[in-house]
Amino acid sequence: MTAIKKYFLLLLAVTIASLGFGQSSESGIDQTLHESGKIYIVVAVLSVVLIGIIFFLIKTELKIKKLEDEIRN
Repeated sequence: MTAIKKYFLLLLAVTIASLGFGQSSESGIDQTLHESGKIYIVVAVLSVVLIGIIFFLIKTELKIKKLEDEIRN
């Protein structure tokens, strides 16, 4: 199994495990963000940042693999 798949599975497992912890009663800021609709902006920004980090890691992993292959040959 490649390193990318391991990282993805780890991220998926942590995300699924943390879903149960996020279901507590809403605090003041959570309720305010939800009522004003800004929670969707927060979720969108966090999603974009997470996707960017994942893309960067995958791209870096591919570059490293290419360099390792050049060194071996």
